[in-house]
Amino acid sequence: AEGMRLLCEAIGAGKLSGLQGLHLAGNKLGAEGMRWLGEAIKAGKLSGLQKLWLENNELGAEGMRLLGEAIKAGKLSGLQKLWLENNELGAEGMRLLCEAIGAGKLSGLQGLHLAGNKLGAEGM
Repeated sequence: AEGMRLLCEAIGAGKLSGLQGLHLAGNKLGAEGMRWLGEAIKAGKLSGLQKLWLENNELGAEGMRLLGEAIKAGKLSGLQKLWLENNELGAEGMRLLCEAIGAGKLSGLQGLHLAGNKLGAEGM
């Protein structure tokens, strides 16, 4: 998560304000890394983001809760595609994601990738 903290500090300093795509797949961010990213999103430092790759990061339900809070802040309105495959979200993580999407802050979302999250019948 140290690397994520450093990246988010650079984002917070406005060093990546024109970023349209952020590919963080396979970095084992977990909830701690998602906390850092969520803060950068809530601060509006990634408002131009159109594509966000977060697959294979072991986010779990807690990471999804943190991402959901960031989504509900309304600073990702231009997001078109979100990759969340293989993050161990489970039914609770899916509930939290649906709650965040239900807040209407991702109206431009065109693609949502959720394969391999063991959602089960409850998560659907």
